[in-house]
Amino acid sequence: MKRFLLALLLVLLCAPSLMALEAAPGGAVMFLGRAPAAAGVPEAVAQEAALKDALRQAVARGVLEAADPAALRTRLEAVERDILAQPQRFVGAYGIQASGRTPEGVTVLVSVNLERAALAKALADLGMTRAGGGTQAPAAPLVLALISEETAPDRPAVFWWSEIPGLEAAPAPVALALAGGKYRLVEPKALLGRIPMALRQAALTEDQALELGRLAGANLVLLGRVRGYALVTPPGESPSPAAQMEALSVAGGQALATAEEVGPVFNAPPGPEASQQVAAAVEAAARRLLAQAASAPASAQTAGGGQITMEVSGLRSLGDIMRFEEAVNGLSPLVSGLRRESLAGGVAVYRLRAGGPLSRLVEELKGLSPAGLLVSASETGPDRLRVGLTPKP
Repeated sequence: MKRFLLALLLVLLCAPSLMALEAAPGGAVMFLGRAPAAAGVPEAVAQEAALKDALRQAVARGVLEAADPAALRTRLEAVERDILAQPQRFVGAYGIQASGRTPEGVTVLVSVNLERAALAKALADLGMTRAGGGTQAPAAPLVLALISEETAPDRPAVFWWSEIPGLEAAPAPVALALAGGKYRLVEPKALLGRIPMALRQAALTEDQALELGRLAGANLVLLGRVRGYALVTPPGESPSPAAQMEALSVAGGQALATAEEVGPVFNAPPGPEASQQVAAAVEAAARRLLAQAASAPASAQTAGGGQITMEVSGLRSLGDIMRFEEAVNGLSPLVSGLRRESLAGGVAVYRLRAGGPLSRLVEELKGLSPAGLLVSASETGPDRLRVGLTPKP
């Protein structure tokens, strides 16, 4: 086994082009994975083995780029045991681009984005960091912006994934928030011609957005809508949000943060500078969303005692979700680490850490008053509760 690993790493080191075929859309790298055919083995099982082979190759390349060569030659067993045996730990996002089966086996073409920070830490733990700390700096997160924009009253929203040519990768205020080198933005041309017809719509579900995120090899998906013009709010009416957005982790398959911004409120026809004020409010909301998403992984690493599963029904819109989550987060320190794990059909499942008895949490939830919503709550198990939301009459 040791000789085989050494031969594999040396081949990859001397001929990396044999492994990384080409740059994939969105900054990922393509790898070919293979698995031998065996009688009676289902296609899905063989394809899974070929996929793991491709991910293993991707991580092996990352090891070669980041590890100290002298340490690598003497620590192959440790690399195999702690890194290559579970390559998925060091892959941020991947997508199968093509697959095929022959009498000899199954081959898959996979686009892979490495989690270089996690790989660098694993190598450092093994004492294999290059002299002088020469591990490569982690690549900036790759962001897929699925933000539709309302550009004028009573006109349909515009969105680049409709495959209408000439549209930008993100509304201008969102693009400004992403600028500066901390993030890389997926360009529409990376996906044009590959977007399923069912996903060419202004409002996408989280599952649909994550599907496109995986297709693009993105790390983070921004999902939602923004308004690019000023609105007059009649007296006594609630202002229309200028931005409703959420950030989704592609690797985790879950929401990391949400942001809603009403923006400037005008009770009379606004002047020409009003659109700039709206744009500034949208940009501020996008920056706030990115900041919350960047800190979410650390705050979400809560496990063990105090973990509660909360099922919430009656969610009618992204606005309902944001207002409810804001209200629950306001129960701190009784509630911490609130994390949405799924959302479908108006029902969301959350995980959170409770800082007190479940009965107290239920009572506190009943006392919440998100705008326009009534809240009911009940215990359904020792670490589970159910919440129902209904519109206020």
